[in-house]
Amino acid sequence: MTARQLEPQLSTLPDNVRKAILADRRNLRPGMVPVLKRFFTALHRRGEAPDAPSMAPFRAAAKSEATLYTLLRALTRYAPYVSTAAGCELRREYYRGVRGAHIDRIRSTSQLPVSAPEDWPETWRRMWPALRSAPIRDTSKRRYHASICRCASMIPEIRLPHPAAAENPGYFFGVAAGEVFRRQGLVDRTIASYLGGLEALMRHGDGDEHSRDALSSARDLYARSGRGQPKAKTARVVRLVDRGGFEHVASVIGDLLMTAGNHADHTAQACRLRQTAAVLAMAINKPARSGDMSRFRLGEELQRDPHGIWRLEWTQEKTGIETGTGELWPETGMVLDELLLRGLPRRVANVRYQVAQGLNWLTHANGNRRRQWVSGLVTEAIDVPLHDLRTLAADYMRWTSPVIAADVIQSHLGHGSRHAGAAYRALSESNAASEAWREMRSQIGAGR
Repeated sequence: MTARQLEPQLSTLPDNVRKAILADRRNLRPGMVPVLKRFFTALHRRGEAPDAPSMAPFRAAAKSEATLYTLLRALTRYAPYVSTAAGCELRREYYRGVRGAHIDRIRSTSQLPVSAPEDWPETWRRMWPALRSAPIRDTSKRRYHASICRCASMIPEIRLPHPAAAENPGYFFGVAAGEVFRRQGLVDRTIASYLGGLEALMRHGDGDEHSRDALSSARDLYARSGRGQPKAKTARVVRLVDRGGFEHVASVIGDLLMTAGNHADHTAQACRLRQTAAVLAMAINKPARSGDMSRFRLGEELQRDPHGIWRLEWTQEKTGIETGTGELWPETGMVLDELLLRGLPRRVANVRYQVAQGLNWLTHANGNRRRQWVSGLVTEAIDVPLHDLRTLAADYMRWTSPVIAADVIQSHLGHGSRHAGAAYRALSESNAASEAWREMRSQIGAGR
């Protein structure tokens, strides 16, 4: 189509959009002009600013996901000054049915199964209902279930004297399974954890007492051996410190936000980059566990006042203890604003916050994301899981204030007791003792 043929169809569009289309008419796709005309007509009729349109003009112009996709592509190419953030929200609305089914699927898989898997030995299957109804946390039951599944999957590879030896697993089963796990590259602490799940099944399911005690001995064997092995987390944190520690993390946050700004506001890439930056910023400010991080809600645990100051207070899922930061750092608030606005101008931040109250802070939708998803964002960005940033925060405190670090770490990381942070406390007290001895040495050297 020539420019002369096309120009009459563009008469109702803004001059800059019309000129952009004429200059790039060879790349113009079918349906773009009509949907742009409907969008700008609705935008003008409602008197909305192009840099902060609501969802209404998008809805008026596009009644289906396919048409909305055409509109978003057209705006990105020919009217980049128009924010498409609200278009992303409408797109999510069109996907609501599919998304709802996906969330239901996630919920169903996260619930404890009523019956045990078919590949478990029959004796294990009979004991599962007792463990499932035991008075322990569901998180522990899910961990036990996963561990038992791993043990069951090993049975074909274990050289047992008789198939019935798996029905009431004892010391021989535990050691043989552990050797198979070792060949797979698992460390002894993980092996002990897997055998601990099987032991819990026998304990709550009234399994054979002698076999259970023997299995406990095998688990203790791997647990003791594991104490002498360096944690994989330790090596990961050392590598992160070598790259600059939290200074490196802060640099990554800046890169993520800059890259997000190079994508159209409605794209999944821009959204994911801003989500990752927000998780990292929160982890530097207050390193929450991934399960807690996944369920913060705007207006509930995470609050923003009209002046742009963010605050965080919540009850920890693992310990039931309340913790928080009070007022978050200004830098953290800026990153949270970037996620809240998603490309919209800062003047509408308070309006956006009011509309989003009660929604998940990362997705701005109902429901929580899985903790693995939140930790995965961090791993993708800095090659370590979210939990390692809690360890790094404790290390920073030990290095800077060893005398008071133990108690500060317990408060900052939200440990439920002194015992929960025993490893951090031992390191802190060791550092404090070394610092005190250095001071004494200087006094001795001065002849005091």
